[in-house]
Amino acid sequence: MAAKLTREEKYMKAAIREAKKAWALGEVPIGCVIVYEDKIIGRGYNRRMVDHSALAHAEIAAIKKACKRMGDWRLEECELYVTLEPCPMCAGAIVQARIPKVYIGSMNPKAGCAGSVLNLLDEKGFNHQVETEEGLLGEECSMMLKEFFKELREKRKKKKDFHQLFAFHISHSNRKIQSLFDYVDPALRSFDVTHLDAGQCLVEFLGNRTHLLHTCREADFLAVVNDLANRGDNSCGTAQAALCEIFYFV
Repeated sequence: MAAKLTREEKYMKAAIREAKKAWALGEVPIGCVIVYEDKIIGRGYNRRMVDHSALAHAEIAAIKKACKRMGDWRLEECELYVTLEPCPMCAGAIVQARIPKVYIGSMNPKAGCAGSVLNLLDEKGFNHQVETEEGLLGEECSMMLKEFFKELREKRKKKKDFHQLFAFHISHSNRKIQSLFDYVDPALRSFDVTHLDAGQCLVEFLGNRTHLLHTCREADFLAVVNDLANRGDNSCGTAQAALCEIFYFV
């Protein structure tokens, strides 16, 4: 039977759920919630890449929502829960919002400003200091980041390997693309190519194997249809069948 979560762990779990929203967008998974009188009044997650903004950090989004909910820029009786130690900008915003306590999941030795690089939250020269508690569900928060960056490295490696393997030559029209797809069993076709722009057919011959590679780029994936030029048995069914693979891109 799983151990019952403490009050603080419950709110850090909520911050982790926010972080996973960022992960789903391909963003570094960082999440934040702000609590007032045992109610979450502000939520946020990292959206820098999606919003094209250096300001789109989890803490900033949560503080904005909490201030709007409270009708005040001061969050003097609130607690902030964040999965990763705040950066200089977010630490400054926390001080400015007069938040009295911050719970941190994982520390950030490269950019953290709650004690790792600097401690802006406890700077005696400021007119407000913030109490901090580190390591709340720290292993879970740290593992989430490690898994994200491992996945990112694997995707980048696949993309690099793919570009090293295929030399692209763009030259064919939609009609040519469609004619090549006519060789493929309908059950193996990954998507309709009639909407593709002219010149999106990429062809390469692999040595004396004379496999015609027909590649179409759409959104975040690449479909590769492998058709034997001699129309012989390709070990995946009849002569009219072909192998269709999907390569996902970052």
